[in-house]
Amino acid sequence: MRAASPCRRPTLYWNHMRLFRPGLALMSVLLLVLPAARATHASDDTPEEIAKELSEKIAKAFKKAAEAQRKAAQKAAKREKEEREDRTEAQQEAREKADKERRTASRKDAESHKDVAKLEAEALDEMEDNVESYVKKVHKKAAKGIPALPPQATPEQISSHQTALADAIRALRPQARQGDMFVPECVPIVKRIIAAELAGRAGAPARKEILNGNPPIDPDHDDRMQVKLAVNAPYPAAAPVSNVPPSVLLTLPLLEKEVEYRFVNRDLVLRDVDANLILDFIRLAAPPLVPAGPAKR
Repeated sequence: MRAASPCRRPTLYWNHMRLFRPGLALMSVLLLVLPAARATHASDDTPEEIAKELSEKIAKAFKKAAEAQRKAAQKAAKREKEEREDRTEAQQEAREKADKERRTASRKDAESHKDVAKLEAEALDEMEDNVESYVKKVHKKAAKGIPALPPQATPEQISSHQTALADAIRALRPQARQGDMFVPECVPIVKRIIAAELAGRAGAPARKEILNGNPPIDPDHDDRMQVKLAVNAPYPAAAPVSNVPPSVLLTLPLLEKEVEYRFVNRDLVLRDVDANLILDFIRLAAPPLVPAGPAKR
């Protein structure tokens, strides 16, 4: 077998790392679930009820992780095959056009058969493909025109690099608008997925995780910490960055390493990590982030 060329090693490395992310997320889920089970013990539940709830939660997490890992493996295999076959930009554009035509035909077929599950899967796949296309056509192209950061970069150098990359990205997508990545069809699905993961007493640890580092709505009128949601807007350097619970990450579409999910209060944001740039967002993607009351017997 021929060894991967140096220029392909980073891509192969990341594709393989994507396969392990569901397992890492699963371990994080368990770390959240176990303390929650101990906290639940203070309620009126019996030990049998606590054990049953914990068992169901863990089984659900294992199932999600297995499905996410299977999808990640399929995506990685498909991407490597396409990279081997697509030698020119014209070939890439032809493939993307064929994929778009296939998705349109598949959506029409699902609509005619009222196949809701297929329609939802297509919408989430389209969102995932939009992020992948952004990374390939915009982020990486913008990064090529900017000097790389030195190994021991200073905070000032990092900030300058971030600003330069963000400006280059804006120049490549000046007409970008909300819904370019979070297509309208996927918005209600994403909201439902998040609501299911945060619901009730079992979702309390995940709700608490989101509130950890979530930007304050009115941080003493300090404009530096205010996150004003707009496509192509910077995420303020002074603002905190929220955590996204692994149980939620397991159910949402996988992203490229250059892009991440973040919550700003109840809004879900797609953020370019290196450019610190807001790419798209969904308003009120999460339900109210309040603690669940004690269970009633």
